[in-house]
Amino acid sequence: MDLQLRRFAQIVAPELYHLYRSYRARKQFCRRFKFDQRLFREAFYPVNQTPEVLTGPFRGMFYLDETVWGPITPKWAGAYESELDDIVEDIARHGYDRIVNIGCAEGYYAVGLALVGRKPQVFAFDLDPIARRQARRLARLNGVSERVRVFGQCTHFDLNQLITRKTFVLCDIEGYELVLLDPAKVPRLKDADLLIEVHADSVSAGIQSTEERITGRFAGSHTIERRVSYDRETWLREHYLLWQTKVSRERMLKSLDEARSGSQVWLWVRAQRLP
Repeated sequence: MDLQLRRFAQIVAPELYHLYRSYRARKQFCRRFKFDQRLFREAFYPVNQTPEVLTGPFRGMFYLDETVWGPITPKWAGAYESELDDIVEDIARHGYDRIVNIGCAEGYYAVGLALVGRKPQVFAFDLDPIARRQARRLARLNGVSERVRVFGQCTHFDLNQLITRKTFVLCDIEGYELVLLDPAKVPRLKDADLLIEVHADSVSAGIQSTEERITGRFAGSHTIERRVSYDRETWLREHYLLWQTKVSRERMLKSLDEARSGSQVWLWVRAQRLP
């Protein structure tokens, strides 16, 4: 599909466009990750057991056994984005009334936070129709359907309406964060805590990077902590007893690979509230 046709499809039939995009991506993901997924399942979930997260803050969460957006094995292992484990634990302890997960994929965080938090209402958004169906199934699988609501596009108006004084926003939207997370258009962002996965912005002619621009927007109202991805050597050592008798070190390390193209940056953005 050439560029002009894609743009036309996005305007005229956005749902069909996203379904087509999702279907094509999953065919690629299936070819790329199916073998590793099967080996992991055979090693850790014998006799057709329902997969569940093995470690981390979402340990024990039942999980899907199908093709998702990207590799599923890091989520089964509980090593997915383990750079953020302590933040996720803080979020659970804080007791947010609402969690807004923009770019929820199949629901790893939306359902996980519904389980470990103090019964928050979770509003999950994703443009991908297949991901939305999977997120709803994952919520049912874990008995939290009544607290996890799944939608398509999240607009400035939607986000502003959803934010209360105790709202946490988790955003992973492949670069669109620069458009959506704008306090000038979403004034209530100044009261929310946010965890933002930052994606590369084309930097040319003096244009600031996505990270710099987002940091600039929230520097006056929030404290900002930067996290950067690292390898999984520490995870392998800490969970040695989990995998040592089941798979080789090389196989386990491959199962933990999140298939990122490079280093990942997150911003943990917390509102400065008056006592």
